[in-house]
Amino acid sequence: MESNDEMVDRLVERGIIESDRVEQAFRNVDRKDFVPEPHKDKAYADTPLPIAGGSVTSQPSVIAENTELLDVGENDRVIEIGSGSGYQVALLAELTDGEVIGVDIIEEVIENSRERLDYDNVKILHGNGFNPVEGEFDRILYSCAIDSFDEARRHLTEDGIIVAPVYVDHGQVLRKYEKGEITDHSPVRFMPFEEEDEGPELPEEYREENL
Repeated sequence: MESNDEMVDRLVERGIIESDRVEQAFRNVDRKDFVPEPHKDKAYADTPLPIAGGSVTSQPSVIAENTELLDVGENDRVIEIGSGSGYQVALLAELTDGEVIGVDIIEEVIENSRERLDYDNVKILHGNGFNPVEGEFDRILYSCAIDSFDEARRHLTEDGIIVAPVYVDHGQVLRKYEKGEITDHSPVRFMPFEEEDEGPELPEEYREENL
């Protein structure tokens, strides 16, 4: 089995991790700590993995791209919609002293991530989208696919940034919103934003029998 540092080295060599701050955050947070026991041997592979409640945790390269695009400042208030295992939340908490909130609709996922996260500035909330939170955020990250930035923009500070997988004609693309400008980045495949507590069905390729 490789180490977390070896995984980070690969992401740096590929140019996906570019900044020193993001690199250090990835070195400080071991992905294996956020992967369920049956899949810990694959923790450092660049692949999505199943977690509790029929959800998945994204591959490290996508999480690294999300984190770089979000460009979190040292005092930013940050929210992740679809916080899943808590791995991305932990990385964000390494980058800011401000409040970091993770929201997920699956109670089992929330319970598991709360057990793994040990940060004074982190809250993991059960809810749908922005329903359980108040106020504005400097950085907004969706870890589930959405149709548009309309809802998120209502919760964004004037100089804030949104990063999300957004549906386009051919699938999904990682999209960034900053000061009225939208840029498209890598094609991605995220599970959809859902409004039901049961959560989305796990895609066939990520099920136990296919891993």
